[in-house]
Amino acid sequence: MFRNRRSPGRKLARLSLIGVFFVAAVCGMGLNAGASPYGFDAGAPEYLPDSQDHWFCYDQTVPSGDRPRYASAMDYLDLATSMYDQYATSCGTSTDIVFAHNSPICVPDFGCSGIRGYTPCDRWIGAYGLCDKFIVYVDPLYIFTKSGGFNGPPGLFDNNFAATIRHEIGHTGGLSHHTGGNADAMISGQVSTSWAYLGYASHDICHINNFLTGVPASC
Repeated sequence: MFRNRRSPGRKLARLSLIGVFFVAAVCGMGLNAGASPYGFDAGAPEYLPDSQDHWFCYDQTVPSGDRPRYASAMDYLDLATSMYDQYATSCGTSTDIVFAHNSPICVPDFGCSGIRGYTPCDRWIGAYGLCDKFIVYVDPLYIFTKSGGFNGPPGLFDNNFAATIRHEIGHTGGLSHHTGGNADAMISGQVSTSWAYLGYASHDICHINNFLTGVPASC
């Protein structure tokens, strides 16, 4: 039923994580926050993951042929950060991420036009700002159209689809948008076929690990 990458533990140290949340918020997130906001910094998504393990599932809108794209993105999160993924064959109360396709995607205050991905928090933990369950919406049709459709350059759709998935998963880790600088997964909008857009910046990885492990490092 489950695909464990590192540990079989359920919601590893969730209560401890809530306990150290305030320390991390004060001591960890403020480090060079201007470089790329994290968690509750200005411009960040204003939520944080509740634990290191990320159980994920798919709703019925995600066809089987697209699911390996999401599994690959979760594998990367596993390898790049202190988080680890666990696949659930069905969505339930233990699920941290539900992947869904929708076209168009409508976002409050932004409307329903030009949105390739959106990740709201569906279930909060008290008043701590920790999110227990995310819904990751992706619009493959919009990405396909923006990539030139059937006449688009080879690999452009695939790379943008993958980049969008990793971008939205990055939000579930507390990462914010990037608007310039080096190419990475948190850049918003259409990207090239470069694989650089499929990875998280070392600065962002540092922030995720700082928060989840409680071991401060200069990011």
